[in-house]
Amino acid sequence: ILTNIVPDKEKQANLQGTILVKIIKDKNKKKKDQITQYTNRQNSVSGKDFFALDAFQRQLVKSFEDIGYFYEIQNKSSLTKTKKDLLSYKGIDTYKYLFGKKFDNVLSVKTVVQTYAAGMYFMPGTAASRSGQLMVYGKKWSTIFNDSTPEDPLYWLYPFAIMYYAKYQLDYNNKSESHYKRIGLMFFISCYFRTICHLLNKSSLLTLDNLFPLNIPIDYYKAIFDHPDFNVKLLTFVDSVVKLFLRDGLIKEIILKKYGHYDLVNFMKTEVETNERARNLLDDIINDELSDDPSLVQGLVDMFS
Repeated sequence: ILTNIVPDKEKQANLQGTILVKIIKDKNKKKKDQITQYTNRQNSVSGKDFFALDAFQRQLVKSFEDIGYFYEIQNKSSLTKTKKDLLSYKGIDTYKYLFGKKFDNVLSVKTVVQTYAAGMYFMPGTAASRSGQLMVYGKKWSTIFNDSTPEDPLYWLYPFAIMYYAKYQLDYNNKSESHYKRIGLMFFISCYFRTICHLLNKSSLLTLDNLFPLNIPIDYYKAIFDHPDFNVKLLTFVDSVVKLFLRDGLIKEIILKKYGHYDLVNFMKTEVETNERARNLLDDIINDELSDDPSLVQGLVDMFS
């Protein structure tokens, strides 16, 4: 920044100025974090900037590092790393099919939290359009961060991985020719993990009455993610489910009744997450499609036999 303002190096060396610095000295780490939080509440600092002060997030940084990923809980902190430092994060080789060869193994905290909320809590609208509610001090913060929040980094990595694959391999991005794919990335993640719940129920490997993905032990997820052929087939299946769901006549009916005209954008922001009729339709489509093609259910059973 200084080079751009004063390009002459000799003048740079002779520049003088003052800067106000606050130094917090206390042996109590929690107390220091609280002082920083309350001070920054008076400044223009967003909720995501407080992730670095959260004890759970700091522990998650270490957990991700242990499996080869840099979890970026401070905004753009990866830029302070040397190229050699970043190359030391190798990721998990088995999951390269989801990320591709060019992925740098850097996980942004905001995206990780968004995808986790979409996948594990069926909050696609919140994750996509109201992500501020998921940040520290946000309306939904205490919903996803509580005493039962899983510490295993795989519960956080898997939704992120599904997002990455859907975005770059299935074209769920703002350049897609399909309108629903341009706005449906977080919904795809929600559908993926809901489909796994149905798969486990149909295979009788596990009973999930409430279809809550966090009730699934991590070993089940790991088995699915560790089998690329099966998981890619599952991802393709979910892609077709999303298409069938959004083109169903009931969805058009819900949209027209709610907005008076066909407004898929606002539907994806709110109703897709909260409308019970829409959610029941999604469950019916998933179950019907699994029944029509039992190979996924059988594949899951074979995986554990």
